[in-house]
Amino acid sequence: MSGNCETGRPTAVISSVDEGSIAERLGIEPGSRLIRVNGCVPRDVIDFMFQCAEPLVELEIEDPCGSPVSFRVEKHPDERIGLQFDSEVFDEVMRCRNACPFCFVDGLPPGMRRTLYLKDDDYRLSFLHGNFITMTNMTARDFDRIARQRLSPLYVSVHSTDERLRRMLLGVPEAGDIMGRLRLLTDSGIKVHAQVVVVPGINDGADLDSTVTDLSALWPGVASVGVVPVGTTRFSNRSVTPVGPGLRRRLVEWWRDRRRRLKRRLGYGFLFLADEVFLGAGEPLPPVEFYEDFPQYENGIGMAAAFSEELRRLRLPRFLGRSLRAAVVCGTLAAPLLEEAAGRLSGIEGLRVRVVPVPNRFFGESVSVSGLLTGCDIVLALRALDPGDLVVVPSCSLRDGSFLDGMTLDQMADTLGCGVVPAGPGPADLLRVLEEEGGRAA
Repeated sequence: MSGNCETGRPTAVISSVDEGSIAERLGIEPGSRLIRVNGCVPRDVIDFMFQCAEPLVELEIEDPCGSPVSFRVEKHPDERIGLQFDSEVFDEVMRCRNACPFCFVDGLPPGMRRTLYLKDDDYRLSFLHGNFITMTNMTARDFDRIARQRLSPLYVSVHSTDERLRRMLLGVPEAGDIMGRLRLLTDSGIKVHAQVVVVPGINDGADLDSTVTDLSALWPGVASVGVVPVGTTRFSNRSVTPVGPGLRRRLVEWWRDRRRRLKRRLGYGFLFLADEVFLGAGEPLPPVEFYEDFPQYENGIGMAAAFSEELRRLRLPRFLGRSLRAAVVCGTLAAPLLEEAAGRLSGIEGLRVRVVPVPNRFFGESVSVSGLLTGCDIVLALRALDPGDLVVVPSCSLRDGSFLDGMTLDQMADTLGCGVVPAGPGPADLLRVLEEEGGRAA
């Protein structure tokens, strides 16, 4: 496998060593640097994992003092070495070079969390985390590596299969021939989940329909298509029109008919519509079985149905250990779902749950998702209320313990004078946090 890595000098800083692992037994310390594995310089954790899937692994390390150390490890191919790194990409993250008029990052004001301004378009992060990529910055060498290392599935922002429209939407000439690039992946056995961001007046209507037709012709290589509305804020390019309630209703009607025909032909739903389209149109959400195996869950598709199903199955304790008043913060879109959950949770003896939908003043009140809430807007909404003993904030609005505007959980807690904790998106996540907090002071 030695031919799969670079021969340059990207190095990986080891952030931690798993307890009881091979690396711990070898005495490898955090702060050391991985220089080579099996004679190659790994570009990322994918190269590292690929090389370590061997019965014999040779590691070249620099310890925290800069001294070289070599190890020869004999192990089962599936046994992990036990090294964690400070970054999953050891060279450089592949940057987005598109000029999309609807780009969220390009529309950000200055002074926000620094990492927000990084526009990645890296197929490795697509494989590792499901990030959507456009493939406009990829080379033949990248496609070769994807096929050789079987980096599947990948998540691709298609937007339109019409070459002229896609070039317009992405703003670069390299945006053309998306079907050719998708065939290159699917012919290599790579599974693709595609995304279409609907921009009114550009790729809706007939173009959306033809895009889905083209992509369904690549089934099962293209395994799903997610349709989501373009997100606009008060900082967005004024040429981009938001998706209003009328278009949302038309999208729901179109989706129902199109999915039925695709299901009949493919035996699989294939076409999925963002939860926010149904919620914003005032249309009932599809039943949970319509989402098949939830192929685009992280794209905001099926989360609401999964939430309701999880809530229905949730087993509640009789008492938490003490009385607790909790304010659960969310964006305005998720409020009806959380109100339903609060009603059930408030049946626990001594627990009172209040849902606080927070208008997004920072980005504009048309932005209704929880993931784009800032600390300042949350504080503003809660200051007019009695937050109770505990404020629960959505974990999706945080990165490394801070909100988009840089406010930390501790700063929010100091400002509000009560505990502030994050919770994941599901009812069980919320219950777990409430049980932990209720039991802590019992």
